[in-house]
Amino acid sequence: MIESKENITYEFFGINPSQFYSGKFSGWACAPDYLIDPKKRFDIEYDRAKFLVKNISGRRILDIGCGSAPYGNTIRNNTNAKEIFGVDLDPECVENAKKSYDFASVFDLNEKLPFEDAYFDCVFSMDVFGHIEFKHKNHLLNEIYRVTKRGGNSVHGIECGIIDYRAANPNDPKCAITHYVWQEGHVGIEDAHELHSRWSQFFSNVNIENAFIWPLKPFASIKNMRMPAELSEILASYSQEQIDAVQVVLGFLQGEYRKHIKKNDPGLLLPNEDHPFSKHSGFVYLTAEKFQDG
Repeated sequence: MIESKENITYEFFGINPSQFYSGKFSGWACAPDYLIDPKKRFDIEYDRAKFLVKNISGRRILDIGCGSAPYGNTIRNNTNAKEIFGVDLDPECVENAKKSYDFASVFDLNEKLPFEDAYFDCVFSMDVFGHIEFKHKNHLLNEIYRVTKRGGNSVHGIECGIIDYRAANPNDPKCAITHYVWQEGHVGIEDAHELHSRWSQFFSNVNIENAFIWPLKPFASIKNMRMPAELSEILASYSQEQIDAVQVVLGFLQGEYRKHIKKNDPGLLLPNEDHPFSKHSGFVYLTAEKFQDG
């Protein structure tokens, strides 16, 4: 049994980060503005894009762990951002990001960010913090705080859940946690309360919400839920057009459900395993502000 999460590292799982991530998340160079398509504005698969454009503000923006800048043109066309910067560990991703961003560079997030203090109006990330080792998380948060202007905001989509890393045994070929980490490199998943506690050490007005309101999820995730075999066969037979229609309906329902909860019982949006409708969905949206006077 591992005594501390600080000992949960890539090395512990036998992973070399530079090699592991090389080309792994290199995607569409110069991805389009997703939200220009009316269907995507309702499609639950593009809820992350809607979250970003709703919360990102300011003229100079930094994308932490930018990948190939999948949301670059969506942000540029739907916010007041004028300059967008990105940093990422993978050179292949950075070359793609340069096609969408004003500046992108290869960078190890465990080091000091290559920007001066109070340089950005907003810092954002998507699918990054679950890949940061526990021992480096506070360092990265401190760096984000440092490069953010007073009154600036932080906007993040974060992998979130309950994983007992201390029970992991990389030497056991049947260890489920090890296999989970080996898939995408998630060495640093925290639950919602851990995230809130950590971020509140640096930022004010920290707000965390389930990205997908239980039990609504994108279609690909729903297919993996436990269900009668007959229903599973029906879903497997759907054409792409049928799947797209389902995604639009799911996205619309989630939007309506979120508005209703925010109005009547906003606490339900914070993941809580003790409540049947607030369980961790696997991903959360986090927003926070840098103190005006701090």
